[in-house]
Amino acid sequence: SAQPSPARAAFRPVKKAENSAMVAPHSEADAPAAADESAVAAVADHAKWELLRQLAAFMTFVFFVVPVAVIAIAFIFGVLLAEVEGWSIMDGFYYVTSMLCGLPTPLTTVEPDTDEGKIMDII
Repeated sequence: SAQPSPARAAFRPVKKAENSAMVAPHSEADAPAAADESAVAAVADHAKWELLRQLAAFMTFVFFVVPVAVIAIAFIFGVLLAEVEGWSIMDGFYYVTSMLCGLPTPLTTVEPDTDEGKIMDII
């Protein structure tokens, strides 16, 4: 009878004992197939952990880095705008935060009245 090619030998079904439990390969020809299966499982496991790592990095960016950046920028420009307009720092912070987030209704009732304040608002 013809010998199976090495590629087809890797896809031979695993032999089972009478009680249907998995058994070790019976010949040396079956050993590379078992090693290949463990290598494939290791690659799949690595790919799963890599995907989870990337998801964690994305979630950290979306839920931590972006909000911290928005708050920092809103505070810095809010303080500057409050100084120019004569507002409290919180009014400046709320105004800039609502502008950065594109809210249709601002978080505060103040608006820039001076030309310098309007220029700061544009920046």
